[in-house]
Amino acid sequence: MTPTLTPIKHGDSFQLACIYKQAGIPTDVSGFDIASQLRDSTGELVATLTVVVANQETSPGGFVLSATDTTSWPIDLLSCDIEFTQEGQIRSTQTFVVAVEPDITRLWE
Repeated sequence: MTPTLTPIKHGDSFQLACIYKQAGIPTDVSGFDIASQLRDSTGELVATLTVVVANQETSPGGFVLSATDTTSWPIDLLSCDIEFTQEGQIRSTQTFVVAVEPDITRLWE
């Protein structure tokens, strides 16, 4: 599973819809623990993402990673992966990059 990302603007809410697949087939994740973190280029933890699993009957393998407040995230290329734990077995996705770009309109500032 390799999520496709577009850059995020600093301060915007982050949301990434994902589908877990085995052998190319969306696979029910209701028995899994799913975790995901973002880290900066030094390995410092930036955020632990919230995971919401979709209804597995209508959207097998579906889940969403999110963070509502990204105002403390650095303008940087952040590393991320997704870790799946099922019955003591741990599997992680490839590392992917979340590009945090400067926000031009800063109403929250």
